[in-house]
Amino acid sequence: MERNEIVRLEQLIQLAKAANSAINSCDEWDELLRVIHSPGWTTPPEAILVSKIIDSIITQSHQIIALRSGLLAAARLVGKSVAVGA
Repeated sequence: MERNEIVRLEQLIQLAKAANSAINSCDEWDELLRVIHSPGWTTPPEAILVSKIIDSIITQSHQIIALRSGLLAAARLVGKSVAVGA
Protein backbone atom coordinates (compact mmCIF):
# COMPACT_ATOMS: atom_id res chain seq x y z
CA MET A 1 0.00 0.00 0.00
CA GLU A 2 1.29 3.42 -0.93
CA ARG A 3 2.21 5.89 1.83
CA ASN A 4 -0.45 8.38 0.69
CA GLU A 5 -3.10 5.64 0.94
CA ILE A 6 -2.01 4.89 4.52
CA VAL A 7 -2.16 8.60 5.35
CA ARG A 8 -5.69 8.80 3.87
CA LEU A 9 -6.80 5.77 5.93
CA GLU A 10 -5.32 7.35 9.05
CA GLN A 11 -7.30 10.53 8.32
CA LEU A 12 -10.50 8.54 7.83
CA ILE A 13 -9.93 6.62 11.07
CA GLN A 14 -9.35 9.88 12.96
CA LEU A 15 -12.53 11.36 11.44
CA ALA A 16 -14.51 8.26 12.45
CA LYS A 17 -13.01 8.42 15.94
CA ALA A 18 -14.00 12.10 16.26
CA ALA A 19 -17.51 11.38 14.99
CA ASN A 20 -17.93 8.57 17.51
CA SER A 21 -16.63 10.82 20.25
CA ALA A 22 -19.20 13.48 19.36
CA ILE A 23 -21.94 10.84 19.37
CA ASN A 24 -20.88 9.73 22.84
CA SER A 25 -21.28 13.22 24.32
CA CYS A 26 -23.84 13.10 27.12
CA ASP A 27 -24.65 16.83 27.17
CA GLU A 28 -27.48 16.65 24.65
CA TRP A 29 -28.92 13.48 26.21
CA ASP A 30 -28.86 15.14 29.63
CA GLU A 31 -30.62 18.20 28.22
CA LEU A 32 -33.23 15.98 26.55
CA LEU A 33 -33.86 14.31 29.91
CA ARG A 34 -34.51 17.74 31.42
CA VAL A 35 -36.70 18.90 28.51
CA ILE A 36 -39.07 15.92 28.58
CA HIS A 37 -39.96 16.69 32.18
CA SER A 38 -41.16 20.21 31.34
CA PRO A 39 -44.89 20.68 31.95
CA GLY A 40 -46.88 20.30 28.73
CA TRP A 41 -43.77 19.25 26.86
CA THR A 42 -45.51 17.19 24.17
CA THR A 43 -48.60 15.40 22.98
CA PRO A 44 -48.93 11.59 23.01
CA PRO A 45 -48.40 11.33 19.21
CA GLU A 46 -45.26 13.47 19.44
CA ALA A 47 -44.01 11.32 22.30
CA ILE A 48 -44.44 8.24 20.09
CA LEU A 49 -42.42 9.95 17.34
CA VAL A 50 -39.64 10.86 19.77
CA SER A 51 -39.63 7.29 21.16
CA LYS A 52 -39.26 5.85 17.65
CA ILE A 53 -36.37 8.19 16.87
CA ILE A 54 -34.62 7.19 20.11
CA ASP A 55 -35.21 3.49 19.29
CA SER A 56 -33.61 4.10 15.90
CA ILE A 57 -30.61 5.86 17.45
CA ILE A 58 -30.12 2.89 19.80
CA THR A 59 -30.35 0.40 16.92
CA GLN A 60 -27.94 2.40 14.77
CA SER A 61 -25.52 2.71 17.69
CA HIS A 62 -25.49 -1.07 18.08
CA GLN A 63 -24.89 -1.41 14.35
CA ILE A 64 -21.95 1.00 14.50
CA ILE A 65 -20.43 -0.99 17.37
CA ALA A 66 -20.84 -4.25 15.41
CA LEU A 67 -19.41 -2.69 12.24
CA ARG A 68 -16.39 -1.30 14.10
CA SER A 69 -15.74 -4.66 15.79
CA GLY A 70 -16.09 -6.50 12.47
CA LEU A 71 -13.79 -4.02 10.75
CA LEU A 72 -11.09 -4.49 13.37
CA ALA A 73 -11.42 -8.29 13.29
CA ALA A 74 -11.17 -8.30 9.49
CA ALA A 75 -8.26 -5.83 9.50
CA ARG A 76 -6.35 -8.12 11.87
CA LEU A 77 -6.74 -10.96 9.37
CA VAL A 78 -5.48 -9.02 6.36
CA GLY A 79 -2.16 -10.40 5.23
CA LYS A 80 -2.54 -13.61 7.19
CA SER A 81 -3.07 -16.94 5.54
CA VAL A 82 -6.76 -17.80 5.90
CA ALA A 83 -8.34 -20.88 4.40
CA VAL A 84 -11.35 -19.72 2.40
CA GLY A 85 -14.38 -22.00 2.43
CA ALA A 86 -12.88 -24.33 5.01
